[in-house]
Amino acid sequence: MNFDLVANGTAANVWIVELGSSDEYGSFANFSSVILSSVEPVVELNDDSSSGGERMISSVVYESPSVGTFRFGWSSPLVVDGKEIPLSDYRRYDNPHIRTEFDSMQYFVSHPTIGGGDLALDFDTRERMLT
Repeated sequence: MNFDLVANGTAANVWIVELGSSDEYGSFANFSSVILSSVEPVVELNDDSSSGGERMISSVVYESPSVGTFRFGWSSPLVVDGKEIPLSDYRRYDNPHIRTEFDSMQYFVSHPTIGGGDLALDFDTRERMLT
């Protein structure tokens, strides 16, 4: 089933996704219990005259059970457990199988299941080549 999840409302909506594995939590029931018992995020709103007086989110603080304090805002950096996380100047994919610059539309994939070769994907030209 394919669908788009849409949140009708204002610019005062916040979505936080917390992921976990059985290695970390043992079971889905334990993961659910930990997440549901975590502290609700603190959302700071401001009155923005440029939006017709609509209240908009200026920042969010979330105490993640897995990574610590998470802070982010429209005009403030993403900070996780006291460390600023860059939101630019990094590769879109950077792992043993694929390394692609952030704005690139060409992807070169290397994996044993490809048959010993590489897969080149060009999303500008819509070409797919095995090399």
